[in-house]
Amino acid sequence: GRQLAITGKLDAATSSALLGAVSRLQHGEHTASEHFSFSEFACRCEYPRCERIWVQRGLIAKLEVLRERHYPDGLAVVSGCRCKQHNIDIYALRGKPASDSEHTRGAGCDVNPRVNVAQARSCGFNGIGYSPRTLQVVHVDVRPRPAKAFVDGK
Repeated sequence: GRQLAITGKLDAATSSALLGAVSRLQHGEHTASEHFSFSEFACRCEYPRCERIWVQRGLIAKLEVLRERHYPDGLAVVSGCRCKQHNIDIYALRGKPASDSEHTRGAGCDVNPRVNVAQARSCGFNGIGYSPRTLQVVHVDVRPRPAKAFVDGK
């Protein structure tokens, strides 16, 4: 459907969009786009104050392009939204200080490695993380400006 204006209020258009998503969910269909559901992007923490899902529409649109071009059998979201505390926990497991991650803004997600940096860039992603071992992309995001591809510290 069409993009909603961000008003912070539950208006008629927002109510209609939510009811449509619930209806699609009840019929076993995807809720966010043709191939993705909002639940795939939910923060996987166990913190009670976490807002859970705040994914940006632009990320989902570019993931649809990536899936169409390079993942014909399906593209799984490995890690989508992360609350700030969960993001700190993820980096602590890696033995690193937490970054200012696009995951915390709903603008980034980790994907199964299949494509190279050039292929991901051609789908419109501004931030791309890749595995130093395989050189395949494991993270994509829609940060405001294109950034140099980076080695993802997984």
